[in-house]
Amino acid sequence: MDDFARRAALFDLYGELLTEKQRRLVSHRYQSDLSLAEIAELEEITRAAVSESLSAATRSLERFESALGLLRRVARADAALDKARDMSASPIVSSGDWAELTGHISAVIDPAASDGRPSDGV
Repeated sequence: MDDFARRAALFDLYGELLTEKQRRLVSHRYQSDLSLAEIAELEEITRAAVSESLSAATRSLERFESALGLLRRVARADAALDKARDMSASPIVSSGDWAELTGHISAVIDPAASDGRPSDGV
């Protein structure tokens, strides 16, 4: 995932935790794909102010991800589902494959079980 897509995904997950101004600027940048100059003109602020605000918002989004790990969990669940889909498409599934398949499905249902941590029931 490139930086732009990562920041857009983090905004989708944690955007409500940003200030109103940060939400607006990040939305312009990562959802509307506006340039810094376009955002500056739209918001009637300098390009430097846009850049500084976006940098601060990005640092906040990364801190939220570091603390909560939602994007990492979504990526793990997507990978497990992809593996399960690939395996279930096979016409012949051995008992070993079946165990692996159920393991991938379990990783989606209970991500804590797949990373060695105790489940919190969520």
